[in-house]
Amino acid sequence: MLSDQKPNSEARPYPEVEPSSAAQSNLAAQPNLVTQSSLATQAKQSTEPTQQVQLFPAIDLLGGRVVRLKRGDYDQVTVYHDDPVAQAVSFAEAGAQWLHVVDLDAARDAGQDNRQLIARIIAESGLKVEVGGGVRSLAAIEWLAQNNAARVIMGTSLIADRPLVEAAIDCYPDLICAAIDARDGLVAIAGWQQTVNVEASQLAAELASLGIRHFLYTDINRDGLQTGIDVSAYRQLSQTIGVPVIVSGGIASLADIQAVSSIAPYVEAVIVGRALYERNFTIPEALAVLTSEAVPGDRTVPL
Repeated sequence: MLSDQKPNSEARPYPEVEPSSAAQSNLAAQPNLVTQSSLATQAKQSTEPTQQVQLFPAIDLLGGRVVRLKRGDYDQVTVYHDDPVAQAVSFAEAGAQWLHVVDLDAARDAGQDNRQLIARIIAESGLKVEVGGGVRSLAAIEWLAQNNAARVIMGTSLIADRPLVEAAIDCYPDLICAAIDARDGLVAIAGWQQTVNVEASQLAAELASLGIRHFLYTDINRDGLQTGIDVSAYRQLSQTIGVPVIVSGGIASLADIQAVSSIAPYVEAVIVGRALYERNFTIPEALAVLTSEAVPGDRTVPL
């Protein structure tokens, strides 16, 4: 789940920090994507980069604990761990390299946040951490950057505060990830409580044209239900924007992991939460599937 409810000038889940001069400078652009290897060079594939989908275990924070919500409903909460830092460390020890963290308190705009926990998770786990929830200002993004977040996820503001989005892209072009949550193809915002008359693919295309390079797509109807994924939806979105996307919502089994990996050129990573906590499979098992399904080549999205 990704939600950062509509901007509220009264609620400031992160301390106000003036963006540093360094932050104001654009980071170096990512290398341009290259075309797929030709048949003449396929003999060298064993030494070429692979299209391996990354695994992002998920930690949703609510009241300082690790939880999962059912379809984003705060009244349907399952608590999985009382120590989020220990949970993050266990993910790292199991072989994860990335972590997906959402501050549900900040997202709900309840005047609370888990920012100190997030800072500890980043510092003590050694993982690359993408963080979302309650990101409503450049100060919030600056705070996360200063605390070594690998990525900052923006959700509701993509619709509600386009000037903030544009400023964030200018200051942090490699840090920003756009989280597009959709119900029946339409964008949902404000903790999934509001559906707007904007197609997810339309919003993604607009954001890609602004320069956003990372996209997380959540199928709300499947999130937290372990019902499997709609592979075609992620393929189509990736083809629309021309970059691989992050898959979120519905992962229930290793068969789903394999399905995601089978469309590797269209997928950057897959987020897994409840299936790990309920031991449907382990991190090493998921990584083994992703590694075995990886194919030599580049990250170009096929047309």
